[in-house]
Amino acid sequence: MCVHAPEFWSVVFPVDPLTGLILVCADDLQDHCMEVYDDGHKTGKAIDGFRYRVLEALKNRSERIAKGTVRADPWTLEPPA
Repeated sequence: MCVHAPEFWSVVFPVDPLTGLILVCADDLQDHCMEVYDDGHKTGKAIDGFRYRVLEALKNRSERIAKGTVRADPWTLEPPA
């Protein structure tokens, strides 16, 4: 998954399974990224919480798409079925 704030930064990580590889890429650094390590207790706990919230959000989105309350493709102009 890639989360991008235009002209600022991106966070890139595998969703499931979360392998521990999390990259933070600042647009100012061009082709370089910084890796976040989960070797500290506080960092590991934050990463686990982040992963849980991402998976819950993806699950909730899938359920809402199945119910027809959210478009499967948010870039279309058509309303949900």
